Amino acid sequence: MARGDVNIMPANVPEDMDWVEDVVLLSKSVVEEELLASFRETHAVCGTVSKESKYELVAPTSEERVCYYNLGHPEERHFIYMYECLFSKLGVRVPFTQFEQDVLAFLYFFHLTRPFSQKKFRWASFRAREGRRIFTLYEESFHDFKNYFLKVRAVKGCRPFFENEQGEY
Repeated sequence: MARGDVNIMPANVPEDMDWVEDVVLLSKSVVEEELLASFRETHAVCGTVSKESKYELVAPTSEERVCYYNLGHPEERHFIYMYECLFSKLGVRVPFTQFEQDVLAFLYFFHLTRPFSQKKFRWASFRAREGRRIFTLYEESFHDFKNYFLKVRAVKGCRPFFENEQGEY
């Protein structure tokens, strides 16, 4: 399943990735096609069975990182990177609900408007106030997920799940 060392800086880091912490850039995916085929047989990716055939899972190359993006690159269809545990452990499904899309849009806006004094960001963690729970299933920190990310994209001829009917993001 693994493709050699997982802590190697990619050769061509995009210029606009200066905000990304090195630990993120060092984390390459260990997901390969064999794992994806097995994963697809045992886990749901979509909210309904009828939508499962509209989305495919793709193993990232050794140079890709979870923080990279592709919105409109002419050589590759639209996709989004997602961690395997979002599907297998937390039950996230595509297409996203309007609420999920709004949260992602907020996080994107936050990224664009972050204080200039903050140069780098790390993985986020939700914590409840003492005595209150946010997620009942996971009371402890979730580990060993950083190298298990994959691409999710619509199959050819289907609209990406993060695009509205007018073709906007």
